[in-house]
Amino acid sequence: MSCEQEDDYGRFCEVLEDLGRGFDSEGRVIRRFGTDRLEISVTGDSVFFERKLGVICPGLAFTLSELPVLLSAFERWEELREGWGSFTQEGRYGVPGMSFGLRAWRYAPPYEPERRVGLALRRSNGEYEVKEGRIFTVERESRPVEPPEIVAPGLELTHRLWGTAPGVSPPEGHQTGETLRLARRCTVTTTRDEFFVESGDDEIAFEPHDVEVIQVLLKVLSQDQATPR
Repeated sequence: MSCEQEDDYGRFCEVLEDLGRGFDSEGRVIRRFGTDRLEISVTGDSVFFERKLGVICPGLAFTLSELPVLLSAFERWEELREGWGSFTQEGRYGVPGMSFGLRAWRYAPPYEPERRVGLALRRSNGEYEVKEGRIFTVERESRPVEPPEIVAPGLELTHRLWGTAPGVSPPEGHQTGETLRLARRCTVTTTRDEFFVESGDDEIAFEPHDVEVIQVLLKVLSQDQATPR
């Protein structure tokens, strides 16, 4: 497929790279696409996503009929995630592979940017020496939604994720994310900055800009199905 042939969705060449076609061990045609962080293989009704950069995970296959449900989950995430709170930690360790070094505690109230609340040195014995601000612990909950709420065709809300950091967040805390069931097969866990999909031992991590990849891929595959062979 060339850019000139795809006038209906000219974003294709900006979002996806067409890596051509091949064959698997059973002689089935494999169509491959790529982005800077994802590799996508389409074989029959199966669409397999694998990360090249970022969070390391084994990858996950979706059926063609599940891709619109995945897109609905993405669109819900885009709509809601800025309204969730966030509690994170990040570390800069003195020696690679060791557990001591500087660690920062960060907090973001809903609709506000994340800010650093504290900075501490973690010593080799596991104790922290506070260097700046305050460090905090987070009380986390996964609150079931009973019965599960259908939020889009094939997509159910099963849990709301909640977090409270005494002395940092309001006493009632914040919603920090949610868990969804996709097509009764996959579990989608979203937070302000993360989007994970799991099915059995397989999983894939997506990033906010990957929504464009799903949108364009759906258009490409829909046109493929509509084109006479």
